[in-house]
Amino acid sequence: MGTSVRILAAALIGAFALSAPPANAESIKIGLIRIAASGPIYIAQERGYFAAEGLEPQLVYFESGVPIAVGVVSGDLDFGAAALIGAFYNLAGHGALRIIAALSREAP
Repeated sequence: MGTSVRILAAALIGAFALSAPPANAESIKIGLIRIAASGPIYIAQERGYFAAEGLEPQLVYFESGVPIAVGVVSGDLDFGAAALIGAFYNLAGHGALRIIAALSREAP
């Protein structure tokens, strides 16, 4: 087999490996609000970061953060992306919720 054929074969194998999500991807539900601050989730989905980790996200949209917090506690959602509101602090104070990452941050 020639060198150029090996390079082409390796490139094709790599392309298929990167483009195809795992057959047994775990489905996760992420609650969020349709605002610009949710951009990192859309970017991660578009760039295949979830698929690379064996996850298939289902984005569930809400009008406010309260139902997101309640949905995570009840188990209807696996993760939530919302502002730190009173409902979050109330549920977190009882050990029902916790912060694992931030979507965005303020800078001067």
